[in-house]
Amino acid sequence: MLQAWAFKTALERLGHEVLFPACNHVGEVPRWRFQPSRQYLEPSGLKAFVHDVVANVMSIGADDANRANHTAFRHRFLPEVECAVTELSHMFDMIVIGSDQVWNPYIAKGDTALFLAETIGNGVPTVTYAASAGDKDLTASQLERIVCAARRCRAVSVREQMLVNTLQDGGIGNVALSLDPTLLLDGADFNVICCDDLTPNEPYVFLYAVNASRFILDTARLFAREAGVKLVVASPYQYSRFRAPKEILWGVSADRMVSLVRNARFVLGASFHGTALPLVLKVPFVSLVENRTGGIGRQESLLANIGLSRRCFCPGMDFEDVRPLLDSAEDLKCCPKLDELKASSWDYIRAFCNG
Repeated sequence: MLQAWAFKTALERLGHEVLFPACNHVGEVPRWRFQPSRQYLEPSGLKAFVHDVVANVMSIGADDANRANHTAFRHRFLPEVECAVTELSHMFDMIVIGSDQVWNPYIAKGDTALFLAETIGNGVPTVTYAASAGDKDLTASQLERIVCAARRCRAVSVREQMLVNTLQDGGIGNVALSLDPTLLLDGADFNVICCDDLTPNEPYVFLYAVNASRFILDTARLFAREAGVKLVVASPYQYSRFRAPKEILWGVSADRMVSLVRNARFVLGASFHGTALPLVLKVPFVSLVENRTGGIGRQESLLANIGLSRRCFCPGMDFEDVRPLLDSAEDLKCCPKLDELKASSWDYIRAFCNG
């Protein structure tokens, strides 16, 4: 939602009206979450069923707050239009696919065909902006679908160098490496969506973690202890109080995340946007990287491209190596490589908008 709002803002500055098709259902999950019934019939099925029942009961209130705040943000900042996928080519002058992990089949799932432009038709120009396939290894057939999608697009930009290489190996030329939309804007631009109603009144370290593993939580607690302040955690896929970190804050939607980052003494980003947001808001941060798949992940790719790899913290590293970063933001105030990528990303957007 945050990157969607940011890209909408960028396109509106160039004089365009931006709408989101309501046929995109990525991220929508049922209120009550249970596994397929056949899994409960397996040997460990009873234990899994009890776990899911407890988790769902303990989600009451917590998950409702998350849903309510995310829905309110979407309705306020992301104008939608009701339409079927088959109608897209007749309703818009251009379709932009991206950003974020729209080419990750494990996330897009049923909407993969939409994001790969397989069901849009040829009646309207289609481009991509900062599309990502995520960090997971993809099969040869999945990669081939992405290459075929790139061939259908008038212009192609992606978010990671690894995906640039994949597309070029597949015969796609002129693949642009572009910044995530959140990095196209300046820190002051985010004032429009800030919502401070969850921001603590005392100093805090803020952890944004898609999946709060033991390494990530232990590291965050270490940073907070060394800084002498409390730890606040937001984890978007933690929907239940069952086995949730004791420091977790419920109801953190995109606007509330911006406020929590902006007002934090220090930010620990255990995700791409948990890294990108403090970067654009010039808040001291460290990116917690726990890459189990090998290669260079999305967070590492971003920081390497702009010369800030020293702000990565991985398992096995010594805390003393990043201690000086706790109160330092000088390298964030002046980052020439980020400015260069920002300028080239805006050039790409202007080029495809002008045909």
